[in-house]
Amino acid sequence: MHCLSVKSGLLPIGLIVLGLAACGGGASSGSGGGGPTNPTSARTATPTRTRTLRPGEATFTATVPPATETATPTETPIPTSTPIIAGGDLVEAIRHAPAGAVILVPPGVYSPFTLQPSDVNGPITLLADRADVRVGATGALVTVNGNGGSAAITLQGVTDVTLDGFTLTGATLAGIRVTDGIRVTIRNSVIRDNARDGISFVRSSSMLIFNNLVIGNRGSGINLVGNDDTRVINNTIYGNTKSGLNVGDSVLPSSNLFVRNNIFNANGEAGLSVHSSTTGFDGDFDLNTDGYSPAELVGANDKSGDPQFNLPGTEDGFHLPPTDDNCDGGSVATDAADPNTDPGLLNELMMLTTQTDQKLDCLGDFCCPIGCNGADIPCTKAGLPDMGFHYISSRALATATRTPRPTRTRGSGTTPTPGISTTPGIKFQGFRCRSPNHSRLLHRPRPSSLLYAVVSCAFFLLA
Repeated sequence: MHCLSVKSGLLPIGLIVLGLAACGGGASSGSGGGGPTNPTSARTATPTRTRTLRPGEATFTATVPPATETATPTETPIPTSTPIIAGGDLVEAIRHAPAGAVILVPPGVYSPFTLQPSDVNGPITLLADRADVRVGATGALVTVNGNGGSAAITLQGVTDVTLDGFTLTGATLAGIRVTDGIRVTIRNSVIRDNARDGISFVRSSSMLIFNNLVIGNRGSGINLVGNDDTRVINNTIYGNTKSGLNVGDSVLPSSNLFVRNNIFNANGEAGLSVHSSTTGFDGDFDLNTDGYSPAELVGANDKSGDPQFNLPGTEDGFHLPPTDDNCDGGSVATDAADPNTDPGLLNELMMLTTQTDQKLDCLGDFCCPIGCNGADIPCTKAGLPDMGFHYISSRALATATRTPRPTRTRGSGTTPTPGISTTPGIKFQGFRCRSPNHSRLLHRPRPSSLLYAVVSCAFFLLA
């Protein structure tokens, strides 16, 4: 295990990224904790930092030329790596993070933690640096274990916090519990085997629950009480003891709920249960085999057939059967989601997969290969998004490594410094793009800029 450290710097697009390297230690009480549960001795941070990018970005290696020696600095010094020594405390790292930071959390098992308004300095993202964990055995999980506490992650009164890619388990009330939150997002995560609910939002507003696998919790998969303006999109909610999604009660009614593209399957009670006090419910394009409470909640485009998961109950077991070369077959959840869902979210899904053959999801008129339906013409069958949780695909096009800028000390050689340089001038070493049906591939080893890469890829795909 590695010692936690905070690494700050400016990427070319202005994004500040903080890297955490896991270290041993236990959780602190109150709004602390978050350290790996198995302490080990600390180790000096390695000089090279990598960040796993989202699928779909161009492949490149970023390098920055060495700094020119000068006797007197003419710019503000670059912040150095700041070690977090209090047992690898995630909350302490968050407290040191500037507004807009992305904190990369390396694989490991972390203790439960609580965030309050005083712990955050502005919008912040906790990003699990899992590599390709959702493909299968090649990646490593980033797990927050509740260890019998009330929640693995508790957010109290915070604003603009995003949790991306975690496994949350082992809690008594909820895998994640948010009270009085504003614009909190939980995405791309697995919330499983908690003694009560998987996700619990109370008295919160402008919330997003997107592309999560919520399975085997002994309460409801998702429980929303007293919330306003919540979106629940493209989740697979399976095998929970009570309802898949439960909304509102007589004391704390909810309002303005948007539910799209989810799969509710094998839950103990109704897949979708909405209290009569709820106002502004908008649900459609869901697959629900568990029924509705009340029955009139069924959407005009909802489905009810067996999703045909490949191995339900395991984290990698919720893939759908593949479509054939003619774009036929698959599951009832394939090509069945709402094409008018938030375009930004749909674009992310198009770089992921639901199918066992790892085929990327696809939206539009050219998703099927030329010659489908037996004719040597472009297929006219339009692709629609798939319902439910999407995995990282082994066909994903993007991985990238950014190398930190070497710094030169007067009178010595060039030595790498942990962190990301604020100096501009990152050069791209290569990229590739592939046609939607994977029949054509364009590779450019040394483009002059990311803009060149994007433009070249666009002309290639339109040709």
